Amino acid sequence: MADILVVDDDAAVRKVVAATLRAGGHRVAEAAHGEQAAVVQGREPADLVVLDLPLLRRAGSPPPEHEVVADRDLVVDATRHEARLAGRPLTLTAREFDLLHFLVAHPDEVWSRGDLLREVWGWSFGDPSTVTVHVRRLRRKVEADPTRPVRLVTVWGLGYCWPTLRAR
Repeated sequence: MADILVVDDDAAVRKVVAATLRAGGHRVAEAAHGEQAAVVQGREPADLVVLDLPLLRRAGSPPPEHEVVADRDLVVDATRHEARLAGRPLTLTAREFDLLHFLVAHPDEVWSRGDLLREVWGWSFGDPSTVTVHVRRLRRKVEADPTRPVRLVTVWGLGYCWPTLRAR
């Protein structure tokens, strides 16, 4: 079996990928970012490196198509990698930020977990429960009542949606 290095700044995702590879009989090392990966690779060269592509994009590629997106009292600035709710900064993991930015940039569109794995994670396969976990964590940070979401809603049987504010 192969020696594999998994690089992802989201610890939960890194652990799921590493566990899946270990279950397949591979030897797996983990790193949270590029500098740590370089140290690990120098110490224990891997046959394969599994790299979080959004992490690579953040390191040197052009900003997303919508640099600043907003909805109600939420502003998400991709250039600064900053999100503010009611003027207060949100503490988000890199993946939570990417998911939030993506959904706010595509309001009123329904995205399945598979769609989000492809669009946000850059994965063509993976465990859809990864999306569910990130949605739950993100709701705790952006919803007044995460058990009754109005911003990041579930469209039963289809996926998730960020609805725009409508007159009530």
